[in-house]
Amino acid sequence: MSPFIATSLTALAILVSASLVMGPSAWLTAVWGVMIAVYLAIMGLGIASPRMGFFLNMVCRGEPGGKQVALTFDDGPDPATTLPLLELLARHNVRASFFLVGEKVEAHPGLTQAIARAGHSLGNHTFNHFWWTNFLWGRRLMKEVARTQDAIARATGQTPPWFRPPVGLSNPHLGRVLKKSGLVCVGWDIRSRDRDNPVEAVLQRIMARVRNGSIVLLHDGGVDTGRLLELVEQLIIRLLESGFNLVNLDEMLNGNTAEAQDQRSAA
Repeated sequence: MSPFIATSLTALAILVSASLVMGPSAWLTAVWGVMIAVYLAIMGLGIASPRMGFFLNMVCRGEPGGKQVALTFDDGPDPATTLPLLELLARHNVRASFFLVGEKVEAHPGLTQAIARAGHSLGNHTFNHFWWTNFLWGRRLMKEVARTQDAIARATGQTPPWFRPPVGLSNPHLGRVLKKSGLVCVGWDIRSRDRDNPVEAVLQRIMARVRNGSIVLLHDGGVDTGRLLELVEQLIIRLLESGFNLVNLDEMLNGNTAEAQDQRSAA
């Protein structure tokens, strides 16, 4: 049972029991108010903190046994930045992972093909990447996911196994949609804050937190090209000097696909 369902049922049981025992009263109204406030606070924490796994299992780190790090890039493909980034990764013989926005895939199928041909992992980052995607459910949420899967498949001939929601937020409906779509939700254990800070500050932040199995969140969409290339090149150099192997998610999370998760659950 997920933490979300367990919390919901516990809160409901407490409220119903209090109602039966005490009957309507001002005190009971206050209890209801406090319980609802606490419940909403827990809900908010679950939404904002994906590693809690409140609504669904979200992979935020690989196995700690191997000295591997996965660099992941969100919000592309971007014609201004993605191709120079691919060239940089090729020069260093590094394979990374790209969480792609469906409408950008449709606009730039050749660029999406280039990512796949270079051996990088492909991930689904919804079709529109709206901030309010986290409030969707049912068919509208499924459409955001399915349209992106279809766009990537048309462009590359591959169906990605990985999904990352915008801003890493989740909701009570996402797990069911991803299960139907055969997708595994992937978060991160290092949020680089690469959009907001100087390159050296970002590098220091990552290197201070990196460990075996780390998944690093970066962006190749909507960022300055020169700054991105400087950051990624220096990051690759420092990680390699520290003895880490840089791998894509297919390599790091082999066996953690949706099919494997279902088999483990049924065992």
